[in-house]
Amino acid sequence: MVGNRLIEVVQPELIVVFHSSSSGPFVTFDGPARSLAQVFADAASTANRPWRVRASMGYPTPGSLGSLLGVDRHLAILTIEFRRGQSEGVAEAVRRGLNAVLATEAVGLKEHLDELQGSDESRNVTPVDALDTE
Repeated sequence: MVGNRLIEVVQPELIVVFHSSSSGPFVTFDGPARSLAQVFADAASTANRPWRVRASMGYPTPGSLGSLLGVDRHLAILTIEFRRGQSEGVAEAVRRGLNAVLATEAVGLKEHLDELQGSDESRNVTPVDALDTE
């Protein structure tokens, strides 16, 4: 299966899934991602309305990415649940949330950012910007 092979080759430390819900915004997690979910929610909440962490959707989700990779394979999965139909402030909330998550030691991007600190490239570089490796 192509998806399984991709996971084996890439060996991600974190997988982020975007979804929408009529009861959003909130973030759920699977695998070892509880603290990262809280980091995301705290940072995203500074942009607009409060984001919350939910341990689950409140109903079984067999076959979901979170179940397959987070529960079965113990990979860190964050599912970002937007409020369906909401657009105002969403991009800024996601930017703040992802930057906070990617800046944590748990994700391993911090070392890459630390390497950039002394260079001219580091001015105004956020973790999301640092992912651009061209």
